[in-house]
Amino acid sequence: MLTELDGNLMTRYGREFSFQFYHWGTMAAALRWKRTSDERFVQFIRAQAQVALDQPAWTRARFENTCAPLEGLATAAAVLRGRDDAEIALRRRIHERIDAEMTKNRALQIQPDQTRLQLADGAYRSLPRLRDFSGAFLAGLFEPYTRIDLTGHCLSVMVKLAGEHQRSSQR
Repeated sequence: MLTELDGNLMTRYGREFSFQFYHWGTMAAALRWKRTSDERFVQFIRAQAQVALDQPAWTRARFENTCAPLEGLATAAAVLRGRDDAEIALRRRIHERIDAEMTKNRALQIQPDQTRLQLADGAYRSLPRLRDFSGAFLAGLFEPYTRIDLTGHCLSVMVKLAGEHQRSSQR
């Protein structure tokens, strides 16, 4: 049953990229590759990463939390790490995108004792209960709300990047 699902999903999303499915599909393919050593999963991850990097959604999301798709890119970088030299350019592009997006995403994290949000043109909104959400990530610069899944995606990216950094420093 799972083998049939693998094939169906890779065929469907290989033809029709979905920014919303990308991170889930990449993480599932990485897990399936780890368990089966089937190179089709690596090929899918590579192709999806290349398409994801070229999506216009990055421009549209320049003020939004983008941790979910970064979760997919961080997974792709980890899978492609240590493979042949042909992957170096793709991994470089992945890390450049992650670095740029995480700079923005980290600025969306609510800080300890933070009680106000900066709005446009130097205006602020005072929110005394904001400190109750310290550590959470906002949906976007102009979307002053949190969701646990947004914070979970950001946490996952940071953990994956820390693991990648740790593996690099051990070499």
